[in-house]
Amino acid sequence: MSQDIGNMVTVRWSGVSSEAGHHRGHGGANLAGAAHRYGLSPGWVSRLLARYRTEGEAAFEPRSRRPKTSPTAVRGDVVALVLAERDRLARAGHDAGPETISTHLARRQVKVSRPPSPGS
Repeated sequence: MSQDIGNMVTVRWSGVSSEAGHHRGHGGANLAGAAHRYGLSPGWVSRLLARYRTEGEAAFEPRSRRPKTSPTAVRGDVVALVLAERDRLARAGHDAGPETISTHLARRQVKVSRPPSPGS
């Protein structure tokens, strides 16, 4: 994070955290008020407070939104077979589209799900 943005976030956060985080005795009222004053949702302020308590300043660093797992992803060995077949067909001057690759791989008992149609 650039120094300017980091300073801006720290200054803004110090205001939010001082209003919301250090007045636990008043329930969520201070959290909601601080969130409103700084244009943030109470849920987001609550999550940031929890992160800040455990991570300190690192809580403000950008985080990846990428999923940790992709259970429906194609296995790496199948991807390698598809790419190799595509290269082989292209070198031979044949069509190397998804249907052709799937047909050729099926002949070797490699099951690849049918690609979606363009209209779906």
